[in-house]
Amino acid sequence: MKRAIPAVLATLLVLAACGGSGGGQAGPTPDPVAFLAITAANAPAATKASYQAALASTDAARLIGTTGLTSTSGDGPSKPGAGVELTSTLMKVLQKIPVGPETSMCAVTGSITISGTIENPLTLTEGDEFLIVAKNCNDGLGETIDGQMSFTVGEFDGDLLGGSYRLTMRIELTDFQVKTVDDVIMSRGDATVTLDTMTPLIVSASISGDALTVDSNARSETLSIYSTVQTLDTGDLPSSFTLVSSGTLDTTELDGAIRFSTPVMFEGVEGEYPSSGELLITGDNSSARLIAENNVDVRIEINLDSDPEPEETIVTTWAELIG
Repeated sequence: MKRAIPAVLATLLVLAACGGSGGGQAGPTPDPVAFLAITAANAPAATKASYQAALASTDAARLIGTTGLTSTSGDGPSKPGAGVELTSTLMKVLQKIPVGPETSMCAVTGSITISGTIENPLTLTEGDEFLIVAKNCNDGLGETIDGQMSFTVGEFDGDLLGGSYRLTMRIELTDFQVKTVDDVIMSRGDATVTLDTMTPLIVSASISGDALTVDSNARSETLSIYSTVQTLDTGDLPSSFTLVSSGTLDTTELDGAIRFSTPVMFEGVEGEYPSSGELLITGDNSSARLIAENNVDVRIEINLDSDPEPEETIVTTWAELIG
């Protein structure tokens, strides 16, 4: 029997694999004690890490499938050319497992068990729950999956079959591990995803949470008290996007934690870096502000103390900074 795995499973695998976001166990997590003293030397690295953390979390927008969003090459959001459609996948799940559990063997080794408590097999209802437990699952695609993730529907309105809806779903990962030939990626924590396709041609996706952790062979990253909201206007050619984000990032690639936010919303077109907007990174009595001059050029204003006037400015390009 072929498994009907929700599209959110693939989404979380992407989110875990990106290594761009992290956090702790589910539940409120205090800010880390040691914050980075931002200088001209480390400001580019801190800016890059913050921007990539914000952009990586938008991979949750893959949930919308062929009508939604994805991120490309670490630059800006874009429409996917193809993909699994969330609506059809969810309908299969709803019809197959009104109670569960259903265990299916993976192609090479291991299994995946899916269970759910569903009020109406034809749609989603607040309080519906899904649980996915992977045990050494290898489908021959280069990844072996272990661990558990649960999904709880917080809100649903609209027409699932028609593809016009607003869906809020809380996701919790418990030691969710993805093994590849080159890496072992462990994720744990929580994320609440909201998808809104109610307005014609406009797709909105947001992700927020208390804490989410991603550990890999190369690094460990923690994203706490985080939120990202992204919209895509598919009526424009090319499609235009907006992005706002905030959170606290603690990564082994920096010598201390940083907070980031977007005091000026990022805007741009699909497949390109933002052409306008600002990203503010704050550390230990210091800060850096990334300002998008256009979709090619940026500048970083560095404040070494609490004085609002920048002491140093770095002029560079998106490609040099993020690439």
